[in-house]
Amino acid sequence: AAGTDTNADYALTTTNKTGDELFSVAGDGVAKYTGQAYTELNTISSASTITPDWNDGNTQTVELTSASTTIADPSNIKVGATYMLILKQDGTGSRTVSFGSKYKFSGGTAPTLTTGANKADIITLVAYSANILMCTSVLDFVTS
Repeated sequence: AAGTDTNADYALTTTNKTGDELFSVAGDGVAKYTGQAYTELNTISSASTITPDWNDGNTQTVELTSASTTIADPSNIKVGATYMLILKQDGTGSRTVSFGSKYKFSGGTAPTLTTGANKADIITLVAYSANILMCTSVLDFVTS
C-alpha cells in the first residue's frame, strides 16, 4: 500500500494531560498499559436462548429467569481472546443452562451449574479457533 513501510520501526504512546504514560506499543508489537485496561460489564437480557456478542465486551452477565436457557454459539469471536460469562440465578433459582456446539469443556462435559437462588457461576472461555471456545468454570458465588 502507498505510504506503508513494513520495515520501519515504530512506537505509539498515549499520555494523560499531565504527561503520564497510559498506553504504549513498541515496534515489536508489545503493548503496555499503565493502570487498568477493561471493558465494561455488559448485561444480556434473559431469554430461553441468548447469543453473546463479544463486540459488546469481553465480560458479560445474564440473570437467568427462564426455566431453561440455551447459550447459543456467540458472535464476533476473535481467536486468542479471553471472555467471561457470568450466569446468575434469579430469586427463584433452579434455572438450567445448555450450551451451543462451540463451547468445549474439559472432559467433554459441561459442568453442573449452581441452581441456588441468587447464586452465580463464571464460565471463562479462550477462543482457540473460530469454532472452539475452551471453557472452564468456577461455581457457586454469592451475589448479595
